[in-house]
Amino acid sequence: MGPLLLLLACGVENGSDDRGAYVDLLSAEDLATQARIEACLSLADPDLAGDCALVAAEAAPARGEGPIEAWCERFPAGPWQDECWFRAAEHALARDRDPVRAARLCTTSGSFSAPCAVHLWAVGLLPILGRDGPEAFGSHLAEAAVLLERWMPEEIRDPAVEEGFWGQYYAIGFERAPGVLPSACAPLDEPHRSRCETAAANVWSSRLATILRRTEALGSFCARTAASATVAALLTERADVPPVPGRIQTEPTPALDAAVARLHESRCLSGSSEKDSPP
Repeated sequence: MGPLLLLLACGVENGSDDRGAYVDLLSAEDLATQARIEACLSLADPDLAGDCALVAAEAAPARGEGPIEAWCERFPAGPWQDECWFRAAEHALARDRDPVRAARLCTTSGSFSAPCAVHLWAVGLLPILGRDGPEAFGSHLAEAAVLLERWMPEEIRDPAVEEGFWGQYYAIGFERAPGVLPSACAPLDEPHRSRCETAAANVWSSRLATILRRTEALGSFCARTAASATVAALLTERADVPPVPGRIQTEPTPALDAAVARLHESRCLSGSSEKDSPP
């Protein structure tokens, strides 16, 4: 055992400062990745241990010590291992230009599989949709389906990841439009119509949540009763109900009304701490 590893072993055993050991480990140029990760995981603080091992794994490709995923198996099962698979997928996509490998790694990333897929799909879907908005959803479906099959063949595809792909497809289109109009989903067949309507509700709800970060907008929104916190009411000028600044063009639907109701309950009816904090 080298001097640094011996010092670390003693430090962990004696309960000394893990932060100092963390810095020493990651700045030690002579440590191989395997030894560095093993020493990182011996730190008593689980968050420092996980972060330290993750940094070591991410540095492995540049050191000529294999891809990131080669080291993820050495992590204990849990969020840090999931994040290791996630980082490996990002590296495979951004550095190695290997979306198929990235997609396979996303399926192993546990709690990170949804954000992993969002990063992955955005790279492939943006060129397909180009500058088109919701009016072109139907015309690009076949091309998007080919991308999904190429990057994530059905035999390795998780249903939740597939739904995330289509959610991202529709969200990208809605994000390019000034308003969020669910009627753009009407020409689509199921299950695409439902996927499109869900994406419309999510995008519109996200835009409303951004508006509600402003104190005056949140105050106006919370001055409403639950019955008047509906899409139709938010879009209608009424003397007895304060307007919410920065209204977003849309059309009332049950999914949008449910999204507004959730925001009203979480921002206005769940105690002052919710009211005072941003969404």
